[in-house]
This record gives sequence, C-alpha cells and structure tokens, in this order.
Amino acid sequence: TRALTLEPKLAAARNALGVLALQRGDLAGAEREIAAINDKLAANHGGDWQKLHGLVADKEKLEARLRSWMSEWEKLGSELES
Repeated sequence: TRALTLEPKLAAARNALGVLALQRGDLAGAEREIAAINDKLAANHGGDWQKLHGLVADKEKLEARLRSWMSEWEKLGSELES
C-alpha cells in the first residue's frame, strides 16, 4: 500500500522533470534569440527607426516570455524538491 501512495508522487515528479527539460530548451532558445536581437540593435541600423523600434518591441516580448518561463521553471524545481 505504501507503494501505491508513492506512485502518484513519482508520476508527478516524472511529469515535472519532462516539463523542466522542455522548458530548458525553450529558455536556451529565447536567450539565443535575445542575443541575436542585441547584435542587431548594436549594428548600424542606417537610420531605420521603425526597424529599430520593432527590434526593441520583439526583445521586450521575448524577455517577458523568458521571465514567465523562468518563474515556472523555479516553481517546478521547488515542487520537485519538496
């Protein structure tokens, strides 16, 4: 019976680990995208302020998504520890 009570916890832990692995890839991808946008922002934009504004907007969206994912990552990690 003890094994039966542990099974749901183990299944939840396995699921959380799977989610963490997927999010790790998402986090790395978002960080690469932000770095690429930073490179574009640092490059000569030739006075194209619309393009520059678009890049800043894209970067802000990615950073917000990254913060959200990091929060979820930390929450799942805490759940696994408890």
